[in-house]
Amino acid sequence: MVSKEAPLFSPKPPETALLDFYLSLDKQEKRKHFACTLRTAEMVGVSRRTIQLWIEFGQIQAIRVSKKYQVVLSSVQEYLNETMATS
Repeated sequence: MVSKEAPLFSPKPPETALLDFYLSLDKQEKRKHFACTLRTAEMVGVSRRTIQLWIEFGQIQAIRVSKKYQVVLSSVQEYLNETMATS
């Protein structure tokens, strides 16, 4: 017989863990680790739409806070390093 009880331990999905991390930071730390799509686009030198597409295609990590994405800046750096290495 199969038990229908919830497992004792179920890991959080990555998005939930990322949101928990975001919410635990103070304002200054949030600016160090996260940026909105506009700020990210300005830092990288691409359009805001390009950043949105990278998020949609899963090339960079972001969480949705209210109606805005907060981009994980380290994921942008990793993505850019990977694309530079392959070109």
